[in-house]
Amino acid sequence: MVGKKTLLIIIAVALTGFFLHGCGSTVAEASASSEIAAEQGKKTVTVRVSLSTGYLNAAVKAYNKQSSDYEVELIQQNGLKFNEKLEVQLATGEAADLIENPMVNLDSLARKGAFLPLDDIISGYEEEYFDSALESGRVEGVQYMLPYQVSLHTYITSKDIAGDLTTWNIDEFMERIEASGVSYAEYIDPVLIVENFAINDVESKRYIDWETGESKLDEAPFIRLLEFAKKYGKVGGENISKAWEEGMIEGTIAGDGSNVSDAFAFMNKYDAYFKNNASYIGYPGDKRSSGYLWSTGFMINSKAENVAGAEDFLRWIISKEGQRTYLEASYKVGGVGSRTYCVLPARRDIFEEEFEDYQSEMAGFIHYYSPYKLFEYDCGPLTDEQADIFKRLIDEARPENTKVNPIMEMIDEEMGPFLDGSKSAEEVAKIMDSRVQIYLDELK
Repeated sequence: MVGKKTLLIIIAVALTGFFLHGCGSTVAEASASSEIAAEQGKKTVTVRVSLSTGYLNAAVKAYNKQSSDYEVELIQQNGLKFNEKLEVQLATGEAADLIENPMVNLDSLARKGAFLPLDDIISGYEEEYFDSALESGRVEGVQYMLPYQVSLHTYITSKDIAGDLTTWNIDEFMERIEASGVSYAEYIDPVLIVENFAINDVESKRYIDWETGESKLDEAPFIRLLEFAKKYGKVGGENISKAWEEGMIEGTIAGDGSNVSDAFAFMNKYDAYFKNNASYIGYPGDKRSSGYLWSTGFMINSKAENVAGAEDFLRWIISKEGQRTYLEASYKVGGVGSRTYCVLPARRDIFEEEFEDYQSEMAGFIHYYSPYKLFEYDCGPLTDEQADIFKRLIDEARPENTKVNPIMEMIDEEMGPFLDGSKSAEEVAKIMDSRVQIYLDELK
């Protein structure tokens, strides 16, 4: 029997909007499959998942069919708390060979040498991928993560609030919300107001100077932000979906942070919400306002046993063939068979193909009613103006940066006493500042 090497690929399905279905193999099934693969002269590639997706299952089957060297096998984690153990496993050499990025703090672990550089794999092909998708996988200029899927996270409001502005900073945003008379800037937790509208902007030096590693969370601008978030965010409440829908229609909610991972038709939806008066201005920023491009991709463990197998699967999943296969599977989820539910690929050329297919296939396809039937819209092709806006939103989106994740965990942990009134904004800001400064010092 031919010897075999096992390539472990840990995949955490973490993106909002994914349709999760299908089951991974059991350990026994994977073992049996490995024996068959070995008899065929293939090296087994074991893929561990917390939940299987039909998208990835289909892509893996296609990869296995075309590969003469490796056989990828999906294995469900069955509730193992891998995230909590990952850093220890990486340090001891017990972690997977290939790891999906939503699971980890890429910036911190890459600096510790946990992942292999992937520049050689992408060299010469960078222009074929969205800039921010690749940038989100870089740490200090080195490519450690390669994306196969993207998700646009942006803020849409009414032109009654944004006016003629095409960009705004956080002060302009807060001033316009306060002057508008709305009840909510967005119908989300105040912690997310702080994160989405301010902390994610790593280009700004207003609250954190990333170049010098200095926290400014105990200063007046951040204290004002906390007070704004408490007033214009939403804490708890029942029947939120209906309340959100009513607020959007009645204009008591200023806007919505849309996570566009599986549809082009979101523009039709927001044009309906805002009665063809939508502003796609995005989240505020000191240098520019825009959305953020969240990327899903893989890193290779620097202590991987099967680097060659990891590289082979990674090259394939980001190739035209791999991207098309993954995309085709996404719009067949649940038997829908429509591009209403297709994911957004990381490659520009496949994105363009997908968009053209959507435009031709969706002509007059669906007349959609909101869950509480407070509004309706046609889920059809975009106008030329909408198409231009959508593509601009993707191109101008800022990259996701995982180094803010530990900071947001700290802010979340300390926000409660301020929200329940037991501590002032100044008191919690001082605590947050101290904790964040310790983290920034560790990065130096």
